[in-house]
Amino acid sequence: MKRRLAVFLLVAVTVGAACGNDGSSLTESGSGDSGVEGAVLSGPNCPVVQEGSPCPDTPAKAEIQVTDPNTQEVIAIAQSGADGRFRIELPPGEFVLLALPPNAGPAPSGKPVPVTVIGGSFVTVTLYIDTGIR
Repeated sequence: MKRRLAVFLLVAVTVGAACGNDGSSLTESGSGDSGVEGAVLSGPNCPVVQEGSPCPDTPAKAEIQVTDPNTQEVIAIAQSGADGRFRIELPPGEFVLLALPPNAGPAPSGKPVPVTVIGGSFVTVTLYIDTGIR
């Protein structure tokens, strides 16, 4: 299964590169009809949130790691666009997603999110990056 997935992802990344996918808005890895899609948000962005002065989370460009929850092996890596959106084609199964911001250090940090992919559909998920601002 792992070997088949690795070959699947290698072919998909090669095809995506050949088709000129620059990852500016949506990032695709694979050629199936199932996977995950959504957005990466970063926050909080203000040291103190006050009533009447909202401080919403903002879209974030990030590396998204897809891991196997049983082995913790990274099986795919994708990028969200500047608008935070991403789309990763994956076969049905259990996965864990983690958003890592550019130049990740002690802060900001992402939180792992478990997902279950069902054949023939895309699971929508929002990944968060904690900026460390309090």
